[in-house]
Amino acid sequence: MWLSRRALSSPKRKFHPARKLSLYVHWPYCKSICPYCDFNRYLNPNVDHHKMRDSYLKELDYFIDLATKYNGKTPTISSVFFGGGTPSLAKPQTFDAILKRLHERCVVADDVEITMEANPTSLEAEKMSDFKAVGINRLSIGVQALNDADLKYLGRNHTVSEAEETIKKATELGWRVSFDLIYSRHPDQTVEAWREELRRALSFNTGHLSLYSLTIEKGTVFGAKDAKGQLRVAPPEIQEAHYNACIEEAEKFGYKQYEISNFALPGQESRHNFNYWDGGDFIGIGPGAAGRLTNESKKKISFLQVKNPDKWMAQVIAKGAGINEETELTEEEQVMELMMSGLRTTRGVSMANLHEFSGGKLEQILDFKRIKELEGLGFLTVDDERIVATKEG
Repeated sequence: MWLSRRALSSPKRKFHPARKLSLYVHWPYCKSICPYCDFNRYLNPNVDHHKMRDSYLKELDYFIDLATKYNGKTPTISSVFFGGGTPSLAKPQTFDAILKRLHERCVVADDVEITMEANPTSLEAEKMSDFKAVGINRLSIGVQALNDADLKYLGRNHTVSEAEETIKKATELGWRVSFDLIYSRHPDQTVEAWREELRRALSFNTGHLSLYSLTIEKGTVFGAKDAKGQLRVAPPEIQEAHYNACIEEAEKFGYKQYEISNFALPGQESRHNFNYWDGGDFIGIGPGAAGRLTNESKKKISFLQVKNPDKWMAQVIAKGAGINEETELTEEEQVMELMMSGLRTTRGVSMANLHEFSGGKLEQILDFKRIKELEGLGFLTVDDERIVATKEG
């Protein structure tokens, strides 16, 4: 079904864009640096936990004040995500202080989703009960592989048995659990071996899996080796076969692909990530964190924090926030960002949000002739409510 002319341009149509507010907290420290990772991460065996906690709280206050000013009311928090880095290396008291500050200064939804990333090492597993006690209710575990040889190749410090024990304990503690796996690690990873690994992963029945193809990034150990021709990379046809295996094996266990890399049983999808993909507002605190807030003029303001932890803390102490870049996004940038993120998901992009973000100029921003062509080719489905990418698209 193609969009009606009225749906595209009528000023009488009432739109209801996403207005949820999420919080992302970036913990920048790791025990070791994985050879494929290009995230904002640092090695520091002597973290000043007290200073980090105080800096988080000060920056959080800054952005809560800003969100309140922009919206004219106390913010309502729908989700929180502690990412990194390796946030499970933080002291539980640090995250407890952040969550308490949220409850003091914001309305926190009764069904708030609070996720923490973790690595499956024995030391971190011992801290699980403490993190559960502070209010974290969802765990995202960086397993990455279910065979020890590939874990070593990927620079991971845990074993398969440690990963399995962490998954088991997290489930027993009553957490919602997700874990990550990487595929197309090297040319020797066969499709059948990957299918067996997927079946083993799905048999844990955690309800959610994130499955990523190995990407080679500049500034990483793998990136440097690849530039010198010293890295053996899985060819495109193997990567495609691995990706198709993800969809096929997940479906056998009742998991649905709801985003390119994410699979879940019904009701187990990441609500925090959906707020990103749907164009919702989010506060980002910590070194290198990003954020988006809608101001009084209904413009999206993009924030990017200073990356280096020491410099970030110094700026937070001096100015209240470690902002490195603050940019007002144009209507075109808002629409393109929404299209790029929303089309990754099976529910696609909301026409209501597109109209809101375009400032009434959607026809000038989007090439609807091209969209119609893509629909005719079977790459998109389009109606008055949503634009959705098909499996072929």
